[in-house]
Order: sequence, then C-alpha cells, then structure tokens
Amino acid sequence: MLLAQEWFNRFFSWLSLHDPTMKAAFIGAFVALVGFFIQDFLARKNERAKQIEVEQSKMKYLHFLITDSYKAIESFDSTATNVVRSFQENPFVLPGFGLYPAHSINAIANKINQEEYFLASVSQMKNYKLVEIFLIYNTMNEGYKRITEHFVSEAPKFIQAKDQYLNLIEELRSASNAYLQSTVGRQLDEREKIALSKIRELSVNLQNYHNASPPLQVWLYESNQIFVQPTFNIVREHGNQHHQELFNISVRATIQHSKVVDHMRNIVSAVDNNRKEMNSQIAYIRELTKPLNKYIYDLHIEKLEPNQN
Repeated sequence: MLLAQEWFNRFFSWLSLHDPTMKAAFIGAFVALVGFFIQDFLARKNERAKQIEVEQSKMKYLHFLITDSYKAIESFDSTATNVVRSFQENPFVLPGFGLYPAHSINAIANKINQEEYFLASVSQMKNYKLVEIFLIYNTMNEGYKRITEHFVSEAPKFIQAKDQYLNLIEELRSASNAYLQSTVGRQLDEREKIALSKIRELSVNLQNYHNASPPLQVWLYESNQIFVQPTFNIVREHGNQHHQELFNISVRATIQHSKVVDHMRNIVSAVDNNRKEMNSQIAYIRELTKPLNKYIYDLHIEKLEPNQN
C-alpha cells in the first residue's frame, strides 16, 4: 500500500513539471488503463462466478442421476429375486421381467460428458473418485442392457421348448390310449398283463388328476413325475415289442422336460449372477459418492442460511 502511494506521489510530482496539455494526456491514458484493468478484473470475476454455477449444476444433476439409478438397481434386485423364487417353485413358469427404466444409468454412461463432469468435480470438491464411478456405471449399463436383452431373447426359446414338451405329453397320452385299445381281444402273456394293469391304473390316475383341473404350468411341471417317468418305468420293467412307441415317446419327453428346466435354469442363473454383481457395484458406488453427497448437502445448507438470518 505504501509503495503504491509513493508511486502515485512520484507520478503526480513528475506531471507537475510538464505543461497542462501533456498532463491531461497522461492522466487520460492513465485513467483509461486503470479502467481497462478494472473491467478485465470484473469480467474475469463474473466469468468465474458463472463457471462455478455451471459446475455446481453439473454436480447437482449427477447427484440426481446417481440417486435415481439406485431405484433401477433396487427394481432389478427385486425382479431377479422373484425370477429365482419362481424357478424354485415351478421352472415351467416364465416370470415377468418388468423393470424400473434404467435411463439414469444409461445417461451417466452414454449421455453426459464424463470428462466435463470429472473436471467439475475436481474444481468443486478436489475429488478424483468420479473416474471410478464412471467406469462402474459404464460396466453396469452394459450388464443391465445385456441381461435384459438376454431375457427377452431367451423367453421365446423357452416357450418353444415348453410347447414341444406339451406336444410330447399329448403324444404320449394318445399312444397310451391307443395301446390300451390294442390289447382288446389280443392274447397277452403274464409280463404284458402286468404292464397293461399298471398302464390302465396310470391312465385312471391321470384322468382323475385332470378332473381336478390343475393350472397348465403346474401340470407341465408335475407331468414328468406323475406320468412320463411312471410310463417309462412300466415299459422298461414289463414291456415288450408292443410298448416300443410308449418307450420311445417317454424317453423323448424325459429329455425335453430336462431341456425346459435347464433352459430356464440358465436364464435364472444369468439374471441372479447379474443381480449379485450389480448389488456389489452399487454398494461400492454408495461409498465413493459420500463426498458428493456431502457437497450437495453443504450447497443446500449454504442456500438456506441467508433466508434464516
């Protein structure tokens, strides 16, 4: 301050030695120079204030996207848990796969400029963790998209496999009824008489089961145990050449039943593994975003304070 005052004193002392015209010129130039520096300072200050405002807006929007992404992951976790439970109860049921839209996850991964948001976080919070968060969201978005597409693409294949099994069941029932009709008036040996008795009993039990009108999905799942396997066992133990068709169809039905169950098991396994991975990732994100949460909280408090005074 003293140096500046001394400089001004010397400057005006020097001006006093010159004529008024020169003095006016020097003073005008000096005032213009001072005005330029003041305007430049104010412009820079205003520009920085706008930059801070933009950076704060980016942090607020990112915080909103991350918070919203938790809903998508919670929805996926709930849906995946239901898929697993449904498989355990009846693997012939195709469970619903409705999910909370993952727009926020996709926005973080693909729509926002991650570099700009990272630089804003460094400027506002002096925090470099955002890089890790972006990498996780990039991976999570691909996983979310991949497992959803996988479920959608596999569902028709599962339905087709189930329909093929249903056709085999109907084919086996028809063949069983045809065999019973073929024995009328035909001489049977003791071995075939046993087979006939057991197949007739099985047919009666099957009809009684149908009279109870179980849901189709339940019938399909239980049919292997109450119809296909008993038929196979009867023919294997007591059958002859007249039972060859029953044997062949029951073998094909057994294999197809396993295919349906295995197909759904693969779908469920993929969904459940993805669920566990996403839950692990989101838990890590919650830890990484603690500084961002504090930053947003402090901004909120700072905004409220002037109104409270």
